Amino acid sequence: MATYIEWLPDYERHRKAAVSFDFAAESRCSYFDLLYYPSSPEPIQTGGDLDSAMLRERLAEGNPSFQGEEPNGGIRLLLGVCGYNPEINLEMEYGKHRTVVPFEEAIYACMQSKIGLPKRFLETMVEVRGPRAFKFSNKGPVGHTTCFVFKFTLPRPSFYHLALSYNQQSKVTHGLLLSKTRDHHFRELIQWLQSSQNHRDQPLGVALHIAEIVIETCADRVNASDSTLNDLEEEMDQHQYPHRPRGNPLELDFIATTRAINSQSRKLGLDLTRLEGAQLAVALITEGTNLLTAPHILDTAAVTITVANNISSDSSCSMNEASMNLANLCKNTLTRLEYEMTRCQTLIAVVYQFMAQKDSRINIQHSESSAILARASKEDSQVMRTIAIESKKDSSAMKTIAILTMLFLPGTFLAAIFAMPFFNWGVDGESVVKSEFRIYWAFAIPLTVMVVLIWAVAVMLPWKRWLSGHQPTHMDDFQCSLVSRGLA
Repeated sequence: MATYIEWLPDYERHRKAAVSFDFAAESRCSYFDLLYYPSSPEPIQTGGDLDSAMLRERLAEGNPSFQGEEPNGGIRLLLGVCGYNPEINLEMEYGKHRTVVPFEEAIYACMQSKIGLPKRFLETMVEVRGPRAFKFSNKGPVGHTTCFVFKFTLPRPSFYHLALSYNQQSKVTHGLLLSKTRDHHFRELIQWLQSSQNHRDQPLGVALHIAEIVIETCADRVNASDSTLNDLEEEMDQHQYPHRPRGNPLELDFIATTRAINSQSRKLGLDLTRLEGAQLAVALITEGTNLLTAPHILDTAAVTITVANNISSDSSCSMNEASMNLANLCKNTLTRLEYEMTRCQTLIAVVYQFMAQKDSRINIQHSESSAILARASKEDSQVMRTIAIESKKDSSAMKTIAILTMLFLPGTFLAAIFAMPFFNWGVDGESVVKSEFRIYWAFAIPLTVMVVLIWAVAVMLPWKRWLSGHQPTHMDDFQCSLVSRGLA
């Protein structure tokens, strides 16, 4: 525990302030050890979960011994799942939450010095969105180590951030593997370490296996994209195979089709980044395997000693062959992926052409409809012209009737006047006009004046303007109804 306290100030002195991640309040992780001993024909496997106290004890002690023997090879791997801070995440924009490392800050400081992690190991994990692969050498309290850092991106668990530190004195590889997705248990990786005989004893065997997972996952996604694009080609009638269905491209839902093609293009673009990162990792694994296989030099206080690695040439050749196979698979998948991306671009261009064709057809239909409407309007104009001519004839007839009425109206008026019983025709010695004739004028003249006045008042005064300025509102009507009912 004294060593643990001694490493902390050095860590605090060199670590930059983290702006994109937080440390957990309590450390929780898993571990898996696969160690070789001289007296054991098979490697000794141990594993389980660790809390803060157990992790401190693991970091404080050295490599576990077996029957008094120190291990002469193997790997000691810590596996942790990162979370995120939900309180901070609610205040930040989408996709910019703070990652929570599954270790306490002091324990991570001890781990960094014990394993030989680079100073910006966590910053590289959270600040660099794409894959990474690099190596560096470190000479610390546990001896000279060569550390390899890999960041693999996957659809799920989003990424693997791996550090493998090979100690040239103890021949033991210490590793730290972090993933992003919660409730991730590394089942596939643990099963491979427990049962597989392929390269699990190599310092970079874990990195090679994860690279294989990434490449195979991307290959499966490329196959799925190929199937989706085949279905879209059938709907768009863009193939020459007679046994495959053919659709009507002008009846497509262009929004849904372009959304599907753009989604596939985005997936392929992400897989392209993942494959290029895996390709970079495979190249570093090949370089690292050759580096660790070659003899290395240890400088002591008095003498320089050349020490041979315990990594056999057969294992190195096997790792190189596996790396070469993965590199070929990655190159093949990249070629197929580029072909699928070209298909996406071609299909997008074809969809836009179909959209233009459909717009042209719609415009032609609109033009034809406009021509039909124009012909109908012309026919309506002819009908209206005929109606106007007939109306003119009717108005001419009415004019004739009005003229005839005007000619006969004075005589009719006089006949009506003289037909009244106010005249004595043919009576000798009496006045022709009776005295009662003034009664007719007494009623006719005032009635005529009254009718003319009523017409003048109704027509000449601005009744509309007056009435529009004094119309009651709905609230006034409601209040009036309440008053009339005695409720207000």
